[in-house]
Amino acid sequence: MKFAEYKSSIVELKQGINENVSSLELQAGELLDVKNYMMAEGGYGGYLSTRGYERMDGAIIPSEHVSYTVTINEATSNVLLGETMTGDPSAASAVAIADGYLESGTYGVDAIIIVQVQVITGTFVAGDLISTSGLIGTFVITNVITGGFANYHAALDTARATVQPVPGEGNVLGLYIFEAEVYAFRKKASVPVIGLYKQDPSGWVEIDTSSDPLFYDGVHDFKFATYNFKSTADTNSFFWVDGTNQCRQFDGTDVITISNTGMFSQALDAPTHIATHNYHLFLAYRGGSLQHSKLGDPAVWDGTVGASEIGLGAEVTNLVAGVQSSLIIYLGEAVRVLSGNSIDDWVLQVFSDVSGAYNRTARRLLGSVYSVGDRGVSTLEAVDTYGDYAANSISQRFKQTLFAKKDKITTCIVNRDLNQYRIFFEDKSGIYMSFIGKELQGATFIEFPDQISCSAQGENSNQLETIVFVTNDEAGFVYIMDSGTSFDGLPIICRMSTAYYHYGSPRQRKAFKRATFEISAQNEQTFDIKVDFDYNELGSPRTIWYTPTLYNTDGGAVYSITEWGTMRYGGSAVTNRVPIYLQGIGTNMSYKILSNEMYRPQHVVQNVITDYSLVGRRI
Repeated sequence: MKFAEYKSSIVELKQGINENVSSLELQAGELLDVKNYMMAEGGYGGYLSTRGYERMDGAIIPSEHVSYTVTINEATSNVLLGETMTGDPSAASAVAIADGYLESGTYGVDAIIIVQVQVITGTFVAGDLISTSGLIGTFVITNVITGGFANYHAALDTARATVQPVPGEGNVLGLYIFEAEVYAFRKKASVPVIGLYKQDPSGWVEIDTSSDPLFYDGVHDFKFATYNFKSTADTNSFFWVDGTNQCRQFDGTDVITISNTGMFSQALDAPTHIATHNYHLFLAYRGGSLQHSKLGDPAVWDGTVGASEIGLGAEVTNLVAGVQSSLIIYLGEAVRVLSGNSIDDWVLQVFSDVSGAYNRTARRLLGSVYSVGDRGVSTLEAVDTYGDYAANSISQRFKQTLFAKKDKITTCIVNRDLNQYRIFFEDKSGIYMSFIGKELQGATFIEFPDQISCSAQGENSNQLETIVFVTNDEAGFVYIMDSGTSFDGLPIICRMSTAYYHYGSPRQRKAFKRATFEISAQNEQTFDIKVDFDYNELGSPRTIWYTPTLYNTDGGAVYSITEWGTMRYGGSAVTNRVPIYLQGIGTNMSYKILSNEMYRPQHVVQNVITDYSLVGRRI
């Protein structure tokens, strides 16, 4: 007897979405569809589920809260949800995030109750007398509650409800991170004035701008820059413009107005863009006027002492401090590069007259400047190696989606820790581009439940990169990106569909036997997995969804016979193998993976080993 040849092939999950080639040209691990996965870090392939985001105000963010169970002896009554418990003599306090329950005895000298609490301040000590509105009993012990349990989830929900929005009304208009603190701009209630607020452990605190208030007219596009114009190392200031008011400076204590009443061609001192370059403050005005202050003094705008104007002939869309002591000036359909040290030796180079960048898209990453324009996503390298602008376009693999949405971009962000350039759109979707060095590793699509309207990034007090944003609503919350395990209390739905791969022969029919997924994920993570054959065309084999679930065990994978499609496998391995047994014949096959989680950390789907046999050619 002659048996069909049995083969195994590795589907390396890498390179992300590819909309630029035909179905037959797609590699096995490329994606036809993806939501909320991104490229795994490094060059080893795999798709990593996106992290969540959560609201913040300067206090402990919800995901960093710790909850405990508190055991109380001689309890005279129960502790109910929402009640605040205090200890004497420790003076510690905590709030109950669920009703307590009677573990033993009856209320009185022999009663023991257990209460889950969220810490407010301090730590209870043995012998503490615990009180709410009256004496409850004597504290005995606490046990930390860790992730993965319903009572831990209640702690997250409780903490989330305590986060404060930025004071005021309407949308949050602008965000900035300065000296490890987040600042937010929002219209004050009932008056046409914009307030400036700073994060604080007690919630948002207002910065006094009453000496020269920011006028609100409903149309504001905040841009920012940080610079040190003084001789000491700790005298940074941040500057901002919004297209309506004069430029302002904040040194951490006082807000100062930068007065430039139209030094040359501008009757209205309402700059639209801002940059700092070689000890000058640069302001762009409507109509293509770029003006700069006196060398070393951002407050002096007098043409007789070194301030000046550069006419550009078109609206400025982005100002970015470049490399090799240059300022990159983006126009709608052009790029200029300004080099030199002062008005005495400025050199303005025409870099491109055929392609520029859209507003708010130019960002620096890995020594390059990334932007989105009419030709897609492009990069600018060092001044002495600038080449043809079109040759630096790097968005061919996802240009279909990008071009369909390019007029709806709300903001662009770079994540320097992950080497990513991120684009967000009005329809709540986004594109994450990942790089190894300066080489594009791949791109994937993201979908949030909210539209991101503006963002800011910087470092927190631990010198870790922080990205914050606000959404297009009037709730007034500021959110920290890449934080927590949910979309601010909503589940993260991740999905991907791999290419219909032919395993080396587009005409050869294969009997697919088994797929072994190599996945790194937390205990009890659940996935839905499905395969489709022959482009899912009419007459192809019908398939079902399988639901593997991760369980920590002492051994390796143990496939459950009683629950078809349920996989239990060990959590001690670096990579866990999840086999799915298949029955289907086709010339090609696509994998579909779906997850829906609120409380579990990121997971990585690394690759798939496909087992099949050859069963003849398709006629």
